[in-house]
Amino acid sequence: MPGALEHAQAGHQSAEAAHLRMIAHLELDPILSLGMRLGEGTGGTLAVAVVRAACECLSGMATFAEAGFA
Repeated sequence: MPGALEHAQAGHQSAEAAHLRMIAHLELDPILSLGMRLGEGTGGTLAVAVVRAACECLSGMATFAEAGFA
C-alpha cells in the first residue's frame, strides 16, 4: 500500500544486525535504542510509554498567555 510507512515509527532499535539494516532501509528513526536483543516486543512496549508521556507533557503544557507571560 503506497504511503503506508509515512506514519510508521520504529519503537526500538534492536542490537540485532538484521534489525539495524531493516530500519535503515525503511528510513525509520527509532524512539529508543537500548541495545536489547529481545524479540517479544519489549522495546516497542517501552516506546509506547515514552510516546504517551510526551503526549501528556504536550497536552498539559500551558501557553505563555495561559501562564501569564504574554
